[in-house]
Amino acid sequence: MVGKHNLYIEMHHVDAASRAALKNSKKGAIDESYTLTDRGHRGLALRLRGGKVSWMVKTTKVSKVIGYAHPKTHPWAIKGIIEAKEIAGHVQAMIRNGEEALVDDYLSNRHSLKDHDKAVSAVRPVAETWTFRTCLEETLKERSDASAQRPLRPRSVDEYRHTFSRPILQPLLEKPVTSITRGEIETLRKAIKDKHGIRPSEKLLTNFRSVMDHVAAFHSMEAGLETVEPWWRMLSSPFGVRPRTRRPTIQEIVKTLLIAEEYSTKPFPGRYNKKVGVAPSALAGLWWLALTAQRAQAGLMLKSYDFNADTMPGREGWMLAAWDGSVMKNRQTHVLPIPPRASAKIQEHLAKCKYVGRSDWAFPSSTNPDKPTHKSVINNVMKRMAMRDQKRTKKQGTDDAPTRKKTRVDLFSERGILWWSPHDIRRTLLQRMDELGMPGGASAIMAHEIKLSQSLDDERMTMLQREEFRRQRAARITLMAYGGAQHINLKSTAMTAWTDSILDAYEEEKAKQMDQREAA
Repeated sequence: MVGKHNLYIEMHHVDAASRAALKNSKKGAIDESYTLTDRGHRGLALRLRGGKVSWMVKTTKVSKVIGYAHPKTHPWAIKGIIEAKEIAGHVQAMIRNGEEALVDDYLSNRHSLKDHDKAVSAVRPVAETWTFRTCLEETLKERSDASAQRPLRPRSVDEYRHTFSRPILQPLLEKPVTSITRGEIETLRKAIKDKHGIRPSEKLLTNFRSVMDHVAAFHSMEAGLETVEPWWRMLSSPFGVRPRTRRPTIQEIVKTLLIAEEYSTKPFPGRYNKKVGVAPSALAGLWWLALTAQRAQAGLMLKSYDFNADTMPGREGWMLAAWDGSVMKNRQTHVLPIPPRASAKIQEHLAKCKYVGRSDWAFPSSTNPDKPTHKSVINNVMKRMAMRDQKRTKKQGTDDAPTRKKTRVDLFSERGILWWSPHDIRRTLLQRMDELGMPGGASAIMAHEIKLSQSLDDERMTMLQREEFRRQRAARITLMAYGGAQHINLKSTAMTAWTDSILDAYEEEKAKQMDQREAA
């Protein structure tokens, strides 16, 4: 065998090369030489030269001997193909991450210490600069301060924490920020894109750049970035996210609400979990988002003291909901009138929620009265309805009844519903307002104006002061609602038209389904 050959390297190839190396070592022997490149591990090669058989890593720019298959007594001896591929993978990662200068020292330590982690520790000195976790926490703390130049809203802080909570990113958090490389972040982006999709991978790049920019601007010495070029600003994704165009029909929305109501008293079919499919807080939240068409997370972050009866004459049964700019996307306060019919439906479902009346949130979490129902609760319920959640298998040792079904049911497909999420309701609202000849109605419902300056300080207010605060707060919201900037008349007309469309279709569909059950 001579020249270069591309194949799947197996142990008989290694043994044959070792025998050839022994022959080459003999006096007067004809020197045989060749290189085998491995199809199974790109960049790995086995080379016979003279009396040695070496394992190599080859790239367009670098060619490195990483160990020897022969002689077996060599200090860099590699026992088999598995070990060769393992070492090759680590070396290739170092080269990709711009650590080519450390490779020789790494290999020397890897062969002497017989351990990858110890070899890495030996060639990467312990940095006294901040880890990325410290950079992240410092950024979130400073940008959450009330006096911050570029303040982060609570929902943005949650987004940062969610982005960096993924298991694959935990090693990154513990690394000194000076040792993080562009190649490493690009590798993580690819992994997150493959597992979670384009949007989460883009969030990683956006949030990573933001943290690095903050510490480079305000903590360059502590982070060790004083003389470092801002390579993180060059991070980008080759993929783009297409704008979402899903727009459920009003019929699909009310069918979904009816499914949610049906399974608020029994488990979803084909599930091991024997609890009700939809908790009261999730059902109330889903109804609220359907009737108000607000962004899911902001819509649910409504304080109980900002959800009050409209006390203006002739407005019996109406309620006013107000959100402070700190939770809204454009940082401006929004006041929304809720018609009597819609208010009654919401109150009907809120009455079944565990912590309503005992929490400062209008839609409290079913597990913690100090937190609002999170949008993920609503999204997860809808995913279970449509069988889009991850399938779980029965745990060992559980006592699920043997007669229980193990086949999940796609309730959306069964009822003729195409997949949609709460945010998509906003597109349906826009279409409905256009149909009714009032396109400005949708903008009024979703617009945000005026800034509330008061806030509830629970640690300093007595119960008496808190009651007085609530009374004054309700009066303030009423005054704000009827200020010219809030367009209360337009909002009231639009909200009546929208909520009536939903409730009329709901009652019609509910009656239709009851007739079908009776006929069956």
